[in-house]
Amino acid sequence: MLNELNNIEEVKLITNQHEVVVLDLYATWCVPCQQMLPVIEELSNDNLNVPFYKIDIDKVPEVKEFTGAKAVPMLLVYKAGRKKEFVFGINPKEKIQVKINRTIK
Repeated sequence: MLNELNNIEEVKLITNQHEVVVLDLYATWCVPCQQMLPVIEELSNDNLNVPFYKIDIDKVPEVKEFTGAKAVPMLLVYKAGRKKEFVFGINPKEKIQVKINRTIK
């Protein structure tokens, strides 16, 4: 399941609250973000023990500074509050899954 975070406090809480968490940074105007959404939703359903959250960078602009993101779409994998992996742009499901698995281990 893919839940939305609406402020930077929620982002900080979530990244520290879970052992592993995936953040999807997107913008409503971003066509590649829309193209990646079905892949991210599928990954969130496949990885039931890893929470997935999406954050609109226009609604929560502070998330760019917090994560170091320069563009969208960007998927970040955090472990114990620290950024461990990320992918930028359009990527195949398998590549993203490898990064999630590497973080879980």
